[in-house]
Amino acid sequence: MATGSANAGFTGTDQTGTVGLRKEVIDLFLRGFAPTAYKMKQAVAIDSTSANKNTFWRADPDVLTANTGNTGKGLVRGEAFPQLVSDFQEVPSWIVKYGQKDNVFWEDIRNNNIDVIKRTLTKLTEKVVFDIDTQIYSTLSDNGTAVDIQSVTIGATDYWDGSSAAIVDDLMFGTQLIGEKNYSTDSLMVFVNHKTFRAMNNYLYEKGAQAPSVGEDVAKNGKVMKIAGVGQIVVTSVVPTSDCLMVVPKTCGTWKSSLALSSATKDEAFTGTTVSICEEGTTQLTDPDAVVLFKGIFLGA
Repeated sequence: MATGSANAGFTGTDQTGTVGLRKEVIDLFLRGFAPTAYKMKQAVAIDSTSANKNTFWRADPDVLTANTGNTGKGLVRGEAFPQLVSDFQEVPSWIVKYGQKDNVFWEDIRNNNIDVIKRTLTKLTEKVVFDIDTQIYSTLSDNGTAVDIQSVTIGATDYWDGSSAAIVDDLMFGTQLIGEKNYSTDSLMVFVNHKTFRAMNNYLYEKGAQAPSVGEDVAKNGKVMKIAGVGQIVVTSVVPTSDCLMVVPKTCGTWKSSLALSSATKDEAFTGTTVSICEEGTTQLTDPDAVVLFKGIFLGA
């Protein structure tokens, strides 16, 4: 079996700086970089807010139960309609601020001909994006322990990297759970980490039937389409080992945005420029039954 390196040999200590540092250039970079960097934001609806506390009401997902003696079916002329009462749960959430910064030295701005400012912006933005994606995943997955959301535990000997794996059936079980709660299963989205993605591809190629189309999708964009009816499988490192998350996208939750990803610069004469990246928002798990958390994908993980 192949082994990988942790890049332990990296010894670079040179830091940021290049010519032509301007805020408009940074903002242009953010607009180009951020949309492809976020992974978990694809799962949620985006809504703006100006409040620090954002309370929402979560409805009982079950179909209302009819009154005894009057189901609302076959009403005769003039008969009173039965009155049914919907239950709601109040759930508060608070805005979270995310930010990172770095300094570009004055000498580097004037003299450096090595374009490392773009790399600096990339790393700062990656950190903010990663922290936000991690928070979205944590909220949607009930912090890894299914309390409000639905869950599937992989059976013994059916681990996804084993010879008895039943990945398609497991995913279909998740689809079944969501469908039984009266949500559409036409465009489900599944989030996995890179180890799980590898196991899924190996499973599909061993089974053979879906290999050509799967291989073509992976070559194009790194995403597998239409496995077990799932609309899209997204690979992201924020998903823990041995977990997998299935959602009804744009329905399961909402990202309440107080400040979109933004940048700021501050110049200090003859010293340098500070570049700051910031975003504010919070995740709301509005429809827990539109989420299924898969646990125990790998033995011992």
